[in-house]
Amino acid sequence: MATIAQVRRLTKSFGSLKAVDELSFSVEEGDVYGFLGQNGAGKSTTLRMLLSLVYPTSGEIELLGLNLSSHRKAILQQVGAVIEHPELYPYFSGLENLSLFSRLSGGRIKRKELMQQLELVGLADRATDKVHTYSMGMKQRLGIAVALVNDPALIILDEPTNGLDPQGIADIRHLILHLSRDRNKTLIVSSHLLAEMQVIANRMLIMDKGTKVVEGDMSALLDPSKTIVFLDSTNNEGARRMLEASIWAKALKAGELRPNRAPVAPDRNAGAQNGDSGPIALQMNKEDIPRFNEALVQMGIGVISLEPRHSLEDYFLQLTTSAQHVAPFTH
Repeated sequence: MATIAQVRRLTKSFGSLKAVDELSFSVEEGDVYGFLGQNGAGKSTTLRMLLSLVYPTSGEIELLGLNLSSHRKAILQQVGAVIEHPELYPYFSGLENLSLFSRLSGGRIKRKELMQQLELVGLADRATDKVHTYSMGMKQRLGIAVALVNDPALIILDEPTNGLDPQGIADIRHLILHLSRDRNKTLIVSSHLLAEMQVIANRMLIMDKGTKVVEGDMSALLDPSKTIVFLDSTNNEGARRMLEASIWAKALKAGELRPNRAPVAPDRNAGAQNGDSGPIALQMNKEDIPRFNEALVQMGIGVISLEPRHSLEDYFLQLTTSAQHVAPFTH
């Protein structure tokens, strides 16, 4: 399978601020590659460097097997992109916008083909309506149609669902899946909506403070055999000591891990016993949780809550500094 994007030690500094710091990653043909990170992590800066909208301080970018610095024009002719909200002409119709952007990019696409593009994004019945009458979701879909107008090999979407209502989000999700599964397109998608990315992406990269935290296949990173379980008991310190002396000792995780929502509060008497010790984090196969619960009962551990967490949001919060901001509101 061909490598569509290869980024090596990419760095971008704005004065003393290092927005992207020696970032390396690769995107394979057919990927829906999720680009994740909190605000300020460097996602948009990276995507802008891939499109030559921002020039890197150092590092190397190869797209479609070519070096971007020396083959910029040839590469960008094969790349479609929507960066945040698409820039459209509000008093032109959807069809007129599509035709205009086609000509600006050097193409001469027939009306029939333009209508097929609008049908692909669900706008064929609004083709002749002025864009200022479109909803935000419709404008976003038209922006994607513009990005697709020259049948690109790579599509880059920066926050394509930003500001959309649930129906608009669902529309974009279905469109991305259609482009990937039915049109065999390769997509790089940046988003804050982690639940959406868990549905559409097959590979992902998580950034934090300009650096790569983790990269890999979604299925491997969210392996159910590595489910994090948070145990809150009437005496967490005592429970931890008992677990350390049991067959569950290998499952114990570092004490700094915390659930990203508040655990069930113990009663006053239990709280006096529990002290300030937080919930105990363990990692185990999801299928082992019932057996673990039985073991807790047999050891006489008073269970207040047993909370398995295994979603992209949980994984993201465990890896990034987002957890630092969430924790004060959940404990």
